[in-house]
Amino acid sequence: MPGGDQGAAKKPETGAAGGWVTVSSGALANLSTMLRWGAWLLLVLGVLLSTTAHLRLSAEAPRTAQPPAKATPASGEAVGPGGFAVLYVAAYLEAGRGTEAALARYFPNMRNIRLEAKAGAQHAEQLAAVQVEHVSTGYWSVTVAGRVTAAPSATEERGEEQAKDKDEPDQAGTLRYFQVPVRTAADTDGYVATALPAEVGAPETGDGVELNYGSPVPGDAKDETAATTARFFSAYLAGAGE
Repeated sequence: MPGGDQGAAKKPETGAAGGWVTVSSGALANLSTMLRWGAWLLLVLGVLLSTTAHLRLSAEAPRTAQPPAKATPASGEAVGPGGFAVLYVAAYLEAGRGTEAALARYFPNMRNIRLEAKAGAQHAEQLAAVQVEHVSTGYWSVTVAGRVTAAPSATEERGEEQAKDKDEPDQAGTLRYFQVPVRTAADTDGYVATALPAEVGAPETGDGVELNYGSPVPGDAKDETAATTARFFSAYLAGAGE
């Protein structure tokens, strides 16, 4: 019936034609899975980046925070500066007026210095480098010991003056110490001094070495082992006995 057709309720239209977009349950599941995997991927990526940055900082920290180690020369490297200082001190002690050029080979600035003492007034012997300290790269501080004696000619020229000073302690033949600053020469493989030798006190000596031996116990004369050992060392060291 027409009237019945008109009175019947119309069903609402679905889909795009009715103004609504419908998504299937499978599509929603796929979208949820993609979002979940994306979140996990971002989380793992963040952990990897943080770990990489931490390892990089840990590897670079020792290089920036650790101070540079002081160069320590080998024992053979001290021979050169020590020998040079010994020759320099020997020439310096015997030099004087008119012989300044002989020191220029050791101390280049000696060309501008004039000595007041008489050349050959004293003589040095038994010279030795007793301390070689490595100050920095290419620089050393050497302490040279030597027994300095007055030349016979100088002693005779003093005459009565020496007799007047006889009550004073004689410094001839005394052991004296001189400190010499040495550096590597820039243009050669040798060494040069940076100043004149300066007389200093004797270097400090360390404490003696204490051996961890027990109290000595005399051997028993009746002990055959002790008697045999004593006879052996008497013959071997002193030539007494067989």
